[in-house]
Amino acid sequence: MYVFLRNVTVCRLRNIGHVDETRPTRAIFDRDSPEFARVMAFTDGVFAIAVTLLVLDVTIPADIAADELPTALWDLRWQIFSFFLSFAVIGLYWMLHHRLTTRMRGIDRWFMRWNLVQLAFIAFLPF
Repeated sequence: MYVFLRNVTVCRLRNIGHVDETRPTRAIFDRDSPEFARVMAFTDGVFAIAVTLLVLDVTIPADIAADELPTALWDLRWQIFSFFLSFAVIGLYWMLHHRLTTRMRGIDRWFMRWNLVQLAFIAFLPF
C-alpha cells in the first residue's frame, strides 16, 4: 500500500515537474545525523543492559560465614564460568557491531530493522 501511494505521488509530481530524479528513494541517515546517533545509543544501551543482567544469576547466600566463602564460590563455579563466557560472547558481538558501524557513512531503515533483530538475540542471551 505504501509503495503504491508513493508511486502515485511520484507520478503526479513527475507530471507537474517537481521531482528530483537524483534523490535516493529510501531514507539514508548520514553518520552525523541525530537518527544515526539515536540508533547507536539505543544499541549500546541494549548491550549494556544485557551484560548487566548476566551478573544477576550469580548469587552468594547472605548467611554464610567468611570461612565458608571459598566453598560457596566453588559451588558457583559453573555459574561464574557461564557469566564470563556470556560476557565474552556479548562483548564480541558489540566489538563486531562497533567495527561495522565505524565504517558506515550512514544507515537506512533496513539496517535499523536488522539491527533490532540482532539486538533481540543479544537481549535474550542472559536468559
